[in-house]
Amino acid sequence: MNTTQALKRLEQAGVTSSLQMLRRWLRQGKIEAVLLSKKEGYQINEQSLEEFIVRKQFFDTEDPLQHQLAYKQGYQAGVLAGRKEATQQALEKREMMIAHELKEYQKNLILKHCYEETIEINYFDNKIPLKVQRALDRFGFRTVQFGILGQFALFEGVDLIEWTDLPYPNRTLRKRLENWLVEQGK
Repeated sequence: MNTTQALKRLEQAGVTSSLQMLRRWLRQGKIEAVLLSKKEGYQINEQSLEEFIVRKQFFDTEDPLQHQLAYKQGYQAGVLAGRKEATQQALEKREMMIAHELKEYQKNLILKHCYEETIEINYFDNKIPLKVQRALDRFGFRTVQFGILGQFALFEGVDLIEWTDLPYPNRTLRKRLENWLVEQGK
């Protein structure tokens, strides 16, 4: 069966009267066919054409109400997804703002010398590394104190350190502060 005969059969079945549509379905492989040559055109499998007609007539109904309903459902799903995403973004922004405000509150408290704990590094401590002793010598101190509150450390009531930004996060806070002293003493 050639394209002219196939198009006539599709018109009789009420599927389409468009040659372009038939060619598109052939190219897409929805109807089995072999392209003999550009001049001769397609050789169409009759059984495949009949199966395609049945699928189009009974399973691909183009009921406008179904299309409207599907469109409406898709639109509503999109609106809900957009609202969900906007809500998620608003919650994330709120969490960031709360974290920022908490950080600022802790910073203000520590600058007023309100601490959760104090870490003291003493020159005469047997466990202190030699490089830390040398850093203390450079500062001219024998003992230094760090006031700790939240994620901040206040060095001798003067230098504010955000200790979460210090290197070696898997080490103890004391070791990280000792390393900070060594770096400052260089």
